[in-house]
Amino acid sequence: MKFSLTNITLIAYLAATVIYFLHLASGSRKIAFIGLVVVIAGAVINVAAIIHRWIVAGYPPFSNMYESLLLMACAIAFSYAVFQILSKIKFLGGPVMMLAVLSLGYASFVAGDDIRPLVPALQSNWLTIHVITYFISYGGLALSFITALAYLIKPRTFPEGDDDSPPQKSSKLADLTYQSIKFAFPFLTIGLITGAVWAKTAWGDYWSWDPKETWALITWLIYLNFLHLK
Repeated sequence: MKFSLTNITLIAYLAATVIYFLHLASGSRKIAFIGLVVVIAGAVINVAAIIHRWIVAGYPPFSNMYESLLLMACAIAFSYAVFQILSKIKFLGGPVMMLAVLSLGYASFVAGDDIRPLVPALQSNWLTIHVITYFISYGGLALSFITALAYLIKPRTFPEGDDDSPPQKSSKLADLTYQSIKFAFPFLTIGLITGAVWAKTAWGDYWSWDPKETWALITWLIYLNFLHLK
């Protein structure tokens, strides 16, 4: 069952990507609305796949690459659905959903999906809080990446059927990039703090300067600098 749920989710995200690129070519709002419906449907199935794996494994499915990518795809899809509903900007659906397709595609065809007993270090509620908050932030940061990229490419390369003129789009994209990072940053901060608490309970130290911790801190500082300069 978990294979079919994951595969159905991947098909839905792939279909949404194609639909949004059709919208990009045509400017049709109806096509963009269909894309949104497909994204939401795929995200719901994605959640079902996560819940099913949680039930089968008997623990929160956040312990390996397969499970992390499954959660990442879900975070991107839900974040984009909210983004489109609130911002009314639709031409970014294709690039954003490509990230979800790549994430879930790698999980389905490359990452191993074996369910194995958790090592003692992973048997902690702090791990669940740490992972969930981080992935909520990843969804927002994935959106900020696409909006910033679109801003750099220049909005005039996108169709005019999306409500705003190119200068207005450029300003709106810059603001959406900022808003996405502002939304994600508190969750990124909570994830960093809960990761340190989890490390203390699992290994006896809040911080050991290993590469993962160091790059997590560097990433946090980069986004902090962006918000400060803004």
